[in-house]
Formats: sequence, C-alpha cells, structure tokens
Amino acid sequence: MKSCLILLAFAIVVAAQGPPPPKQTKPAARPVVTKAAVAEDPKPLGPDPCEKKECKGVGEECQRSKSNPSVAECVCISSCSDRELPDPLCTNAGSTFNSICEYERAQCNCKKGGKCPKKPGEYIVYYAECSTSYCNKNAEMIEYPRRVAQWLRDTHAARSMLPSDSETNNEEIMNPLSQRDRRISADMYNDPNGNAIYISWWFCNLDQNNDGQLDKREVSVVTRALMPNEQCIENFLSSCDSDSSTKISSTEWHGTGCFNVTKGQKSCTDLYKANNRRAVRLV
Repeated sequence: MKSCLILLAFAIVVAAQGPPPPKQTKPAARPVVTKAAVAEDPKPLGPDPCEKKECKGVGEECQRSKSNPSVAECVCISSCSDRELPDPLCTNAGSTFNSICEYERAQCNCKKGGKCPKKPGEYIVYYAECSTSYCNKNAEMIEYPRRVAQWLRDTHAARSMLPSDSETNNEEIMNPLSQRDRRISADMYNDPNGNAIYISWWFCNLDQNNDGQLDKREVSVVTRALMPNEQCIENFLSSCDSDSSTKISSTEWHGTGCFNVTKGQKSCTDLYKANNRRAVRLV
C-alpha cells in the first residue's frame, strides 16, 4: 500500500512539470561558395587568327597561341590520324613512315628540337616500306638503264619546248634549253644512234663546273626528279661510280656499269662543234 502511494505521488509531480522541452538541433552549416565554384560563361575567343596565317614550314599547322588565343602560331602537326590514310613510304635515310604527313611531321619535330625517334631523311625514295631486295633483282636492273635513258630523252624534248625566257634554276631538272643547246636539238633528234647522244648530252649538261666528272650534288638533280617514282635510281647511279671515287667520269657514265653505250657516244666538245647556224626552236 505504501509503495502504491509513492508511485502515485511521483506521477502527480511529473504531470505537473508538463512535457519535456523539444530537443535543440544546430542549424545546418551554409555551404562556402568559392570563386572556382561560381559558374562563369567562357569568354568568346573571337575570330580565328589562323584564317590569315599561312604556315610554310614542312610539317607545320596553325594553332591559336595557348597564352594568347587571339594570336596564331605555327607549330608541328600534332596528329596525322585524321588527316590521311596510311600509305607507307621509305626515305633516303632508310626510315619507313606510315604517310607523308608522318614524314613531314618528323621533319618538323627534328628541326625544332622535338621528339626525333628516327631520321626522316632529306627526300622520299619510294612509296613502300623500306626494303633492300627490290633493286637487287637482276631482271629489274637489266632493263633499268634503257628506261632511264628514254626518260633522259623525253625530258630533253620537254625542256626544248619551254620558252627561252622561263625561270632557270640549276638545282632543278626542268630548265629551258640554252640557245647553244637549241641549235643542236634537231641534229640530236635525227641522230641514228638513238638515245646514245642524249646520254652524252645529259652528262655535259649536269657537269655544271665542267670538270669532266659528276659529283653527288650534280647527280642529285636527276635523283630528285625521278624519286619516288623510280625507286632504284639512287642504286643505279651509285653503281655508275665503278671506282667508288664518289664521282662519275664520262667513261663510267657511258660504260657497262651504267648506261652501257656501245656506239654513238660523244664528248662535250664534239657535241657542240660545227654548230654555228641559227638557233632551232622546237615547238
């Protein structure tokens, strides 16, 4: 009975105090907004400066400057994958590239001190992966001198049709004939020994310093003109230097290791003597 009275008194006291006050909660912290979090509209880049910029260097392309997008600058091509389909080529340095773009890109990078994993070379030898076997085929090389000799004749004919006042560059193959050469063109065309006289004429024409020999620079005029369509021309002309002197004499040029001229060979003196008549212009 006594314990019941104590419980009843405790209940009366609790009821008089009322319900406990609600539990206080801390307000949620407000997020801190930094400048980086504020979305800003990108500034317009303006007109493309590359529209008025021409990059003339090999393997270059125009891009906006990273430091100043309003300025155009020429840089090495970044990627060739979206420019052209793979078309392997071999250079005179013996390096294979997947395309002309890759070759020119390598030239640019090497020139500007970038990554240069392999030597790009000075010119393209032929369009295929580098191989040493093709030009060693006997059947191919037996026919080769005759084909090059015919090309020399055809190129002489093309040069004879150029106006005499055309621009001249001794480093290029297609220069107009001089008045002296125009005078003997008709006789050359009618010569009974076929291409032999054209082989002799080209030796004299390529011998720019008139020392009776063709050095590498003089021979390179033919090499550059025929590559990359004639991939064995460099091998062929190298074989003409039978004594490995780095120069080709008239005897070597006409000899069995080169054009193998058996009759009709003329010296430079014989080509031009007794030809003092009026110039003949072939058109």
